[in-house]
Amino acid sequence: MDLDTTSRSDEDLIEKLAKLAEKRQNSGVVTIGNFSVNDVRSYEQQGFRYGNLTYYLGGDAWTEIVQKLKNTGMSPTEINLEMWRIEKKFLDNQIAQDKEFQFTDNPNSLKEKTFAFQDKEYLLENGYRFENRDGNWWAIK
Repeated sequence: MDLDTTSRSDEDLIEKLAKLAEKRQNSGVVTIGNFSVNDVRSYEQQGFRYGNLTYYLGGDAWTEIVQKLKNTGMSPTEINLEMWRIEKKFLDNQIAQDKEFQFTDNPNSLKEKTFAFQDKEYLLENGYRFENRDGNWWAIK
């Protein structure tokens, strides 16, 4: 897979992958946070328990996409930028539906260069603010 940022078909692919990553589409709340393999504290596990929408391509799909990008000669930084494009499209789709975002981690404690940190920054850029409700962090408009 060669993700060419100028190609319309590339944008279609990004859209398809973003849609593929939507788990529990009917929820009005999106759960976001740090990912940990086989950990009940991982955002996608918590989102599942809450019945919320999560962004999750699945380990096999994620690995396959990363491998294909690696095979094109992309550096790890370039690969992360391409994977962020998919996640950003997912966020755009949810923002367009006026969804609220529940963070499994304190957004002020997220490590830079993580996808959760990028999610937080992107939501701030799009007019969201953070609020702690009963120990849970929410991004709301």
